[in-house]
Amino acid sequence: TFLSDNPAIIALSQDKRFCSYFKKYQYISLTNFGTAFGMGLLVIVFMVGQGFYVEPFIGLFGAFCGCIVSTRLMQRFVVKAYPAYAEEPASQEPLEEEEVVNVEDKSLFIRILNSLLDGGRTGVDVGIAIIPGVLIISTLVMVLTFGSSANGYTGSAYEGVELLPWLANKVDVVF
Repeated sequence: TFLSDNPAIIALSQDKRFCSYFKKYQYISLTNFGTAFGMGLLVIVFMVGQGFYVEPFIGLFGAFCGCIVSTRLMQRFVVKAYPAYAEEPASQEPLEEEEVVNVEDKSLFIRILNSLLDGGRTGVDVGIAIIPGVLIISTLVMVLTFGSSANGYTGSAYEGVELLPWLANKVDVVF
């Protein structure tokens, strides 16, 4: 997920073969682990482009350490609350060995086209899955960040209650 957005872990978690390698308590914390590095490469490249060279890698190190600590804590709390999850496999369905069926050989073009279409379908599924959360979070952040326009509240875009900047000014003495 370092090279992509946070929801990239969704596609992996839906793969039954992938989740068969985990116990249930590990599988639950997979999302926590996957989102720790989301958009990491994009942020590092942006910050290096802005002239910051050491800071992004300090952040990467912090994300790496924080990811390990938070994932292990989450796993510990899950096992404490649900002891049966410590031995229960994540995939309830036994994986069946796929028989190798030698169907007619398809051309390279057809195989590439099929893989692109399957990947595109998976991408659209992930996109549709994350849209509600992104809309809600983005709207909430904009409403809590931006204040009214010069003419007061008009109902136009980017108007809000300016709560987050007010809170940041209150804790500014700490930093």
